[in-house]
Amino acid sequence: MEPLSLDMIMVMAMIGLAIFLFIVEWVRVDVVAILMMVTLPLLHLVTPKEAFVGLSSNAVVSIIAVIIIGAGMDRTGMINKLVAPVLRIAGNSSSRIIIAISVTVAIISSFMQNIGAAALFLPAIQRISKMQKIPLSRLLMPIGFSAILGGTITLVGCSPLILLNDLLAPFNLEPFGLFDVTPIGLVLVFSGITCFVLLGRFILPQGEPMDNESSSSSTSPDHPQPDADQTEFYELRTPDDFTDYRDPVFVEDLRRRYLLNVVAITEPPDYKVISPMPDVEVRSGIDLAVCGLKKDALRMASVEGMHLKDELEIYKDSLSTQTAGSVEVVVGPRSAFAGKSLKEINFQDRYHVTPLSVYRQEETYRTPIDDIVIQVGDVIELHGTWKRLTVLHKEGGLLFSLPSDAEEMRPEKTLWAGFWLVTALTMIMGFKIQLSVALMTGALGMILTKVLSIDEAYQSVDWRTIFLLAGLIPLGIATEKT
Repeated sequence: MEPLSLDMIMVMAMIGLAIFLFIVEWVRVDVVAILMMVTLPLLHLVTPKEAFVGLSSNAVVSIIAVIIIGAGMDRTGMINKLVAPVLRIAGNSSSRIIIAISVTVAIISSFMQNIGAAALFLPAIQRISKMQKIPLSRLLMPIGFSAILGGTITLVGCSPLILLNDLLAPFNLEPFGLFDVTPIGLVLVFSGITCFVLLGRFILPQGEPMDNESSSSSTSPDHPQPDADQTEFYELRTPDDFTDYRDPVFVEDLRRRYLLNVVAITEPPDYKVISPMPDVEVRSGIDLAVCGLKKDALRMASVEGMHLKDELEIYKDSLSTQTAGSVEVVVGPRSAFAGKSLKEINFQDRYHVTPLSVYRQEETYRTPIDDIVIQVGDVIELHGTWKRLTVLHKEGGLLFSLPSDAEEMRPEKTLWAGFWLVTALTMIMGFKIQLSVALMTGALGMILTKVLSIDEAYQSVDWRTIFLLAGLIPLGIATEKT
């Protein structure tokens, strides 16, 4: 056997060092990869050009493009629209729920990042766990594995396959097509789901079902907490004779009488208004969503003859955490709002967000909020769409930080997102255009048609993963050369 050369020993030492650092986690994995990129040319194991070739490889560019395309699909709510019909089909059976959601997640993850595909279903899974009394852990594990296995259905869904495909060219081997791996991927998905359905009772964690006390304390409609002292969202329907034989009732009347804030209302013929103005009339046979205490919602339903629904129905999507939410803002010392009431500055008319309460010196005021003179240091709780809250945030009149999920959704761009996804796939399948070029065309198209801004595209990319892959490519080159 040929003896080991010094270069071989150094390469094996670098591989061992990388594995050791991955295990002990003294530094992040992307830092380890960058260390490889820098150290290998210093040891003359690769040339400087070879050290950084990973940053321009077709595989890395393809992965960046896939992530951007997936982010565009997520931003338009395109994927979320699949959730509701899937859950209706699943019904109340835990086995059907696991099958339906796992299949859907697998299909989605075949065209976008696995983490993103699984994360899209988390709010729905939490809601199902609570409603059906199914332990959350019994649903999360099948979804996680389905996202991983679903990535093997197509070439673009699995980063390792994209990387492997790029490494075939130097050996004059024919690269994989988009669906060459589909048969194996489908078998893996089918086997995984079958395993969880048949053996789930034995291998899945036996966690406790989610209940109202153990679930999140968020005031979003995806995490209801029907506690007597907790403000929540409730949906009601007015009777058909609500406006007969009585004076008109306006949104501000309900707030004054019942301490409930109307955050959404339906106007003829069937138009949903989020954060309606105080002077909007409450009509007969319409649905409205309010925020407040459950006892106040029950009292209003009883006095006004309204039907209080068990959960959000009409406004389930309009008030979901992907579309709208509540934030607390602080009136700063130089704010233009200080010394004026919300009515004086036409707050709701200008910003189309609903003030829910004002907190001042350990006192909480829920009504009449519009007439309260705002002071420096007041904390105002606001509810509205993320788009409107972002506009208010950018004006700088109030001090607040939006939650991490405060992203502006663009459902009107759904067709554009679908168009560019189909365009990229058509270029790959029909015209045999290189994977990186086709996928980057789709990503660029989403940016040009404003499905995503260029800044949002940059932010969506997990650069740690990109540098990890780019940094390990020269290590492979060094192994081959020596």
